[in-house]
Amino acid sequence: MASPEEAHPKPTAVDDPRKASAQLLREGAKRWMRDALEAWSNDDLEHVAMIAPLSLELLGKATLWDMNPVLVMPSAPSEEQLLRSVSRPDLRDPSARTVGLGGVLSRLASLIPNWPIPKSRQSLIADVRNGAAHVGITDRVESVLQDCLLATAVLLPHVGLTKEQHFGPYAGLVDALMNKRRETVEGRVKLRREQALAQLAALEARLGRTGYEGALVSKESARRLLDPSDSGRIGVDSECPACDYVGRLQGEADIEVEVDVDVERDVDGWKPVYQAFPVVWFHPDEFACAVCNFRVSDQEELAEAGLPGERYVLESGEYDEALLENWQDQDY
Repeated sequence: MASPEEAHPKPTAVDDPRKASAQLLREGAKRWMRDALEAWSNDDLEHVAMIAPLSLELLGKATLWDMNPVLVMPSAPSEEQLLRSVSRPDLRDPSARTVGLGGVLSRLASLIPNWPIPKSRQSLIADVRNGAAHVGITDRVESVLQDCLLATAVLLPHVGLTKEQHFGPYAGLVDALMNKRRETVEGRVKLRREQALAQLAALEARLGRTGYEGALVSKESARRLLDPSDSGRIGVDSECPACDYVGRLQGEADIEVEVDVDVERDVDGWKPVYQAFPVVWFHPDEFACAVCNFRVSDQEELAEAGLPGERYVLESGEYDEALLENWQDQDY
């Protein structure tokens, strides 16, 4: 007689529809990225522009799928699609529908802290993938490929893969491409710093020392005029790496609520007391100085300039209290 285990074997990764779907996405992403890197080696730039974003799309979907299969569904799924995604998620089903690359990147940016690709470059990757930007794209293919590799490096740990497993024999080429990217960013930030200092030197020559110092103080005091007007974006003070005056680090702010629990005594005995307080998370993505006009944007340039590029918690006093005007009205 067969044992219970033999009669009812546990499903393998291949038998499990959810795991099989994840494996399908990972393998597809690996295959297309290796093809893209091979095409890059052969100077087939048009092919690179088409399939590097495709690889990123599949790896992004694998990441979202592992979080929750619902996250790869289209923006307005039908009730049937939603129920199927929850009860029996399987991308091998011919009727399965998933979100496009633009939606994948947008969801990843919302869910993964310190997502490295800004919205403008996400749009270019999606346009290239969808065929909307193939005309005249050859001069930007290297940047698109590097952005895909940058995002891929962030996603690989989420799907349990190493760089060597994913890129295989092309891992060395990836290192070379990303080293070139870092050198480009380094040179760009260095040039902007030198331009900023040259502007200050020209200003001092024109105004003289006394007038120059007064002008710098005046410029610094007007730094808040640089703050973004977009809803959800703020500016905070940060020392300029070029001139050492105070500039403005800019980015999005998210308010999370934490709750402290205490106890107090009343006529019926001890009872819990809850007190909510806000935690302001700041996601810097730009820096601007009103004094020397030094500017950098995105995580790579901020890091090269010695500025914070990853999200962090702001202390009280670092942000305008008006940011918190509405949070007390919410229910927690």
